[in-house]
Amino acid sequence: MATLTIGTRLMDEKLTLGGRINFVGRRPVEGISGNQSGWVTLTKCEPYTVVDIFASYKFSEICRQS
Repeated sequence: MATLTIGTRLMDEKLTLGGRINFVGRRPVEGISGNQSGWVTLTKCEPYTVVDIFASYKFSEICRQS
């Protein structure tokens, strides 16, 4: 499994933009064999990739210190 996150802050750090890529490769899965020999390790899970984008904006200060 590998994850890459990239982001930046703009407009006096009020705007945050970014993206994230998650890659999951082939992995073993536990399963019961048909010959009653107990648990065996199978590699049936296919690899996949998920891409996310995100943004946030800070409209105002919640708390101000005096």
